[in-house]
Amino acid sequence: MENFRMTISPVAAKTFPREFLDYFSDHNLIYNEGRKQKSCWNCKLGGVKYESGNMIITRYHCQKCNIPLCRGSRECHTAHHWREWLKLCSDVRSKDPASVVQQ
Repeated sequence: MENFRMTISPVAAKTFPREFLDYFSDHNLIYNEGRKQKSCWNCKLGGVKYESGNMIITRYHCQKCNIPLCRGSRECHTAHHWREWLKLCSDVRSKDPASVVQQ
């Protein structure tokens, strides 16, 4: 089974907090079982569709989250995990402001 590791580009290293990159470093894209096609979760949330109006489909999912996500130009894998990171930070902030990672 082919894995697609979340690689850290020089741009990402400057754009995202180190804590985010470390926290999600083990969230890798892998093929769906039997390479079945499923609707991309991130595209579905954003209302992104093919020109034909059909849902965006993918053969991949996050190995750790088990959520179908696109790989490629839409950056759904990174976008989904960045949204999860922001939720995590806001949850922590609401409980203990001192424990939030400073950017």
